[in-house]
Amino acid sequence: MKFNPLIPDFQRLSGSVPCTTGLLARVVVGTLLLGTVLQSPSILRPVPAGAVLLVPPSEPDLPEAERQSVDDGLEETLATIITEPTTIDPAVLAGLPAAAELLGTAGVVVQSLREELQDAEQEQLWAEGETVIRTGTVAAAESANRRAVVALDEAEANREDAERDLTVLGIDAFVNQSDQADIGALLTAANDESGSATSDAIRAHELYRSAGTALGTELVDRQRRESEQEQILTDSIDRLDRETGLLASAREIQEVAAGDIERLTPQLAAAERDFERQLLLRTVPGTDDLTVVAVNAYFSAARAAASQWPACEITWNQLAGVGRVESFHGQFGRSSVDRRGDTSPPILGPQLNGDPWLAIADSDLGILDGDLEWDRAVGPMQFIPTSWEQFAADGNNDGRRDPHNLYDAALAAADHLCGAGLDTEAGFRSALLRYNRSTTYGSDVIRFSDFYNRIISIDPVPEGDTDQPIG
Repeated sequence: MKFNPLIPDFQRLSGSVPCTTGLLARVVVGTLLLGTVLQSPSILRPVPAGAVLLVPPSEPDLPEAERQSVDDGLEETLATIITEPTTIDPAVLAGLPAAAELLGTAGVVVQSLREELQDAEQEQLWAEGETVIRTGTVAAAESANRRAVVALDEAEANREDAERDLTVLGIDAFVNQSDQADIGALLTAANDESGSATSDAIRAHELYRSAGTALGTELVDRQRRESEQEQILTDSIDRLDRETGLLASAREIQEVAAGDIERLTPQLAAAERDFERQLLLRTVPGTDDLTVVAVNAYFSAARAAASQWPACEITWNQLAGVGRVESFHGQFGRSSVDRRGDTSPPILGPQLNGDPWLAIADSDLGILDGDLEWDRAVGPMQFIPTSWEQFAADGNNDGRRDPHNLYDAALAAADHLCGAGLDTEAGFRSALLRYNRSTTYGSDVIRFSDFYNRIISIDPVPEGDTDQPIG
């Protein structure tokens, strides 16, 4: 059984209406509802002004074009920033926008490191491909260089053969006692196209006319081919040097990129963990009190419920609606929720001593509510001890079932509400009447549930391993 003072017409003030589910105590002062929370077994503290907000903040009235631009600007989600979460479900991250309110400095650091790492990975990928290409071009250049050397050697040998033939021709002229015995002049004449008197005289010689012209022309041709091969070899050497340099540059870039990746990878992982820890306590944009850890707790509970009770159709936002009405997601009064979902100080309802609430004598020896005389509703989902005994759950798989932990309490609430038909408002409202007999309570929960579903789009995920501790 759970406790809830919000009964239509506030009949609970007279104690005439039995209670089955719990909400934080409220007393009526004129038309103003004041919330109170017990921070210790004997002390009631008033809720700070403005803490009770039963109407969701209205959505901005934007023209369709502007609304579209806002949506487009938030297309990136936190799933692109935290890629290896340790606590937050990936589906939750995929449903939360990478908005400045959620990012903070830690998120910007992660973005910067990720971009730097992606740049390094792209450089490494390019350098690997470039290394393969340049290794091939260097091999081709080396092969071309070897061929050029061989071709030049052949051209040199051919030119030397031509010179030797002209030398023999000069010797023959000398031996035959021709009037031209100057072998050097004969060789020079073979290469001289300027038409000097000496060369003209030599070319006029009978022996030269008979053989020298052909040999000289051959020598010139072979010298030209030798010169061409020298240029080919020079170009080949230049190309080999260029390709070798490009290969060395690619290998250097690859080495630097590998070093950057080695340095950035652990930095990014550490930055992601730090950001995830900070993100858990941040408030979802568009809400006043819905923290990321609360969204994660509700989603984890809904997923676990679907796995444990296949007929259960409860969604995370339905649980969020309950959590909002019950305790502002564990943040009622001075209470807050830490990264593991634990509420501190514990949220305790007033004594159920019959004045004005239903009288429920202590049933838990004060273990849950610290009260040895009367029971109190406890935790972010406001279970009374007898109800917790029935629905107690371990929502974060830490081996404990704690009503003051939002993960545990959310899964217990899912168990309490689970059943077919929760995908319709009528079915959900019927389930809420089992949780709390107040129709006003049900309307408030449904309003918040619908509101959260509109501003946060979390897609269902396949059933997976839900046995890992959270936090």
